Amino acid sequence: MLDDRTYAAFKADDKARRVGIEFRQASGESFWVKYIDRHLMRLSADQTKLVIFCYSLNLILTGRNLRAVATAIDDEACAWVQEFSADRWDKSQAPDATMIERVELYMPKPPETDAAETARRQH
Repeated sequence: MLDDRTYAAFKADDKARRVGIEFRQASGESFWVKYIDRHLMRLSADQTKLVIFCYSLNLILTGRNLRAVATAIDDEACAWVQEFSADRWDKSQAPDATMIERVELYMPKPPETDAAETARRQH
């Protein structure tokens, strides 16, 4: 059992498939993504970066030993992931423990067009 000072990077329940996943930032803000929106993930070879490509946004998790998180998300069994905060939890963890140092959310920008190029194409 975890106490209030023990950090957990994510929660997975392999008995139930979930509808979505909550991403918790150290600032206290959270956002949710439905599993149906996720269509590709990429885990770096050193397991320090997990990129989750969704239809309307991209998520980047940075930390260490992220394979377990990737597997739980791929199995649609992950309820939440959360950034580590030294203000809330003790940093002393096993070196092989999963830790999420940062959760970043990116909304794709529409392609920019040059007004002169657009005008040229119309003539």
